[in-house]
Amino acid sequence: PNPPGFTTGPYQFFASNPATRSGTQHLAMLVENTPQTIVTGKWEQDALSSIGYHFVFTDTGLSPTDPNFNGDVQKMKNAGVTGVIFQATGQILGQLANAMNQAGMTLTFGNYVSTAYDPAFIQTAGPGTAGTVLEQQLAMYEGQDAAAVPMVATFDQWYSRVNPGQTPDIYAAYGWLAGMLFAEGLNAGGAPTRPALLRGLQQITSFNGAGLAAPSDPVTKTPPSCWIAIDVSNGKFVRDPATPSGFRCSPSGYYREPGT
Repeated sequence: PNPPGFTTGPYQFFASNPATRSGTQHLAMLVENTPQTIVTGKWEQDALSSIGYHFVFTDTGLSPTDPNFNGDVQKMKNAGVTGVIFQATGQILGQLANAMNQAGMTLTFGNYVSTAYDPAFIQTAGPGTAGTVLEQQLAMYEGQDAAAVPMVATFDQWYSRVNPGQTPDIYAAYGWLAGMLFAEGLNAGGAPTRPALLRGLQQITSFNGAGLAAPSDPVTKTPPSCWIAIDVSNGKFVRDPATPSGFRCSPSGYYREPGT
């Protein structure tokens, strides 16, 4: 479920955490110039502004296929940016992180977006990963949580069977979860028919993909309120000390865009 708006729980934590607080007050928002990203970028910026974040630089006109960050990086440096949020692919996010590092920028809050949880980000960013702290409502599905969450191990096993040598991304995880919810709906409905599926889905008020995702309520379209934080350490993704295992549910919250 993803109603118009944006989660605020983890961002309340980042704003109160001494290690990331300064970045939340000197923040840059970069948005690729597509209809969907412009809308979701506005929701995110509105949500974070509502809990006290301060944006000192915004650019919503970046090319989605070949962005050039040179001009923006210098402007961000001049504005004193120490935190960045940017919705893009892992590789493009890595390019931005690398460009900022080359320009001598130091981040305390490289939040980017959850798609940065991708080996391409680390490979492209190099030393620019310093200050990276991501949040998401999924377990670490690339394998780090496989021992603690059996469904992560199952997902990774089957992903490797159909994509040998590849690392699963967030869209693969979403696809797996959609399949799980579909199966739960069929089982609850009692028959492999469309009416039974819809009837079954109306009975599922709590869904977490057997631990792969934080709990949500599909019936009321209530998104997850729990989350994890992810750092980069020694060239690898690791859990942030704030969420050493499982999901953290406090603070929590969801900003609903006015008029929606």
